[in-house]
Amino acid sequence: MIDYSFLAAYSIEMIFKILAKGFVFNRGAYLRDSFNILDFVIVMSAYVTIIQESLAKKGDAYGPQKSGGVSLNALRAFRVLRPLRSITAIKGLRILVQSLLAALPLLKDTIVVLFFFLIIFAIAGIQLIAGKLKYRCIDIFTGRMVIDSDIGLDLQLSDGGIICGSYKCPAGPYYCGKINQNPDHGVTNYDNILWAVIMTFQNITLEGWSDTMKYYEMASGIIIIVFFISSVFIGAFFLLNLTLAVINSSFSRMNEKYMKQAQEERDRKRKLMQDGPKKRDDDEEENDGLFQEE
Repeated sequence: MIDYSFLAAYSIEMIFKILAKGFVFNRGAYLRDSFNILDFVIVMSAYVTIIQESLAKKGDAYGPQKSGGVSLNALRAFRVLRPLRSITAIKGLRILVQSLLAALPLLKDTIVVLFFFLIIFAIAGIQLIAGKLKYRCIDIFTGRMVIDSDIGLDLQLSDGGIICGSYKCPAGPYYCGKINQNPDHGVTNYDNILWAVIMTFQNITLEGWSDTMKYYEMASGIIIIVFFISSVFIGAFFLLNLTLAVINSSFSRMNEKYMKQAQEERDRKRKLMQDGPKKRDDDEEENDGLFQEE
């Protein structure tokens, strides 16, 4: 019932706009606006699904239950687009969406630079620290990995082990051996180009990069901090902010454009309101002149 109520409201709005602006051929017509096209597709797809459901209930050959029939249930996916109609109703949201779309051509250069940055630091990570996080402290007698909680440590690794390399294993019957598993269920590593790119991107988003740096510091030494600090400084504080600056510039231009259009519309309405009484006075003076001549 609620679905039909919203559909009726959207349909009435669409009809009024078509009657006021025209459908497609004249200038400023309804379908000359991209957001109106979105509204039109959403409304018409809703009617198509309603018709298809009605035919299916009556046992029509086009119903989805008939073998070989044409099922239009996929059109229900258009329902997820209905919240996008708020773009046309909320002016600020419309400006934001158009700003993002207008910024896409400008973002291609920054995206290319960001891609090369990810590749460069991923290759550097592979050369410097590939396979380093697979080293754990192993019990000499049992051959099993030492669990950090057993010796009073809490390194918060997913497997509970102790990374070694630069970090020396605790005193006792332990040695630093290599296993097949990386931390965080195998996700945290620079062992190949794919994972290296993902890890570099994670670092520049500042999500858990300090924990990753701590792991590699235990495995490779404190000098690896230079690698992580460099990637975070260049990627997070420069390249990502450059991308945001491009989007902000596009938003500022689009906002100025809308403000200018709104000001022109206000000036036009003000001029019409001012010209209205003046025109009536001129008409009255012209009529008075005609009566005097008679």
